[in-house]
Amino acid sequence: MTTRTTEITDTHRFSTEAYHRMADAGVFGEQRVELLYGQIVDRSPVKSNHAGVVKRITGKAFYS
Repeated sequence: MTTRTTEITDTHRFSTEAYHRMADAGVFGEQRVELLYGQIVDRSPVKSNHAGVVKRITGKAFYS
């Protein structure tokens, strides 16, 4: 069996303003992403213990 891999070499850098416009337009949907050094990357899922600590500190339930 032959395995083919494709390497993506062209990337685009985004400004904070462009990132927020895309988020406001719903480009990311329900995906958890963040802008790091101009690149949009997937965020790690929030674990229940992290969400619990955030809730205790802030007094609010951000994650359900």
